[in-house]
Order: sequence, then structure tokens, then C-alpha cells
Amino acid sequence: GRAVSGAVFVDGFFPRSRRESSSIFARHFRDTYGRDPGELEAEAYDATSILIKAIDSDTPDREAVRERLLEMRGYEGAGGPMHFDSYGGSVKKPFILTVKGRTIVEAEPAPLTELPQITEPPQIMEPPQITEPTLPETEGTL
Repeated sequence: GRAVSGAVFVDGFFPRSRRESSSIFARHFRDTYGRDPGELEAEAYDATSILIKAIDSDTPDREAVRERLLEMRGYEGAGGPMHFDSYGGSVKKPFILTVKGRTIVEAEPAPLTELPQITEPPQIMEPPQITEPTLPETEGTL
């Protein structure tokens, strides 16, 4: 309802994205299966595509494939651009979404402004002291 209008959240995939590689994947998926793809389908497509690119028939050992995956840059898949960090984790830009009326849409990027300068180190506050409440003593039993 109206309570969520304007809410902002992130997702790993958005089938109606303005990202070119995402919209191409979603269109092909829709044409083939008659429905929008979800995050699972986008992840499976990207994982398979990247692995196919990393496998080389001349040197099909695991270590060579791992090295190629870590060196891969510029891959544009269903989820947009991605690469792997030195620990093997995928690095990609999340889809920033918002609610307009009764529809989920990609949020417009905020204009870049100058960031405020931090002039003092942050202050660490002591946590408040919490004491256990005590119940008054009563006679008899409940």
C-alpha cells in the first residue's frame, strides 16, 4: 500500500532493468519460457557462461580454470558487469530498486555531490548499563 511507496531496497537481479545485458537476457528468457526470469535463473546463466569462458581444452585442469576465473574482467551477464575478488567471491553491482505506486522500478541514481569532509575521528560511546528488573515478592503461589 501507500506505506511502502518510495521504499528503497536492493536485489541481485531485476528482469526489467535498464542495464543492457540484463534486459537482453530477460527478453530472451521471456521469449523462451513465457515468464520473467528470477535471480536464480540469472545466477545460473552467469555461472555457466563464465565457466564456459574459463575452460580451455588445452589445459583443462582445475587450477588453470581457477586462475582464469580470477583474472576475468569485463564480463557482462544477466546480472550486469561482474568479476571475482582474490578470494573467489563474485563482485557485482546490486540492483537498487524502489516502489512507485504499485510497481517496483529501478531507482534513479542520485546525483554525485561532494562528500562531506571528516575533520574529527568518530567518538565511541559506552553502551548503556542495563540492570535486570526485580519483581516484588508476593505471598502465596499463583
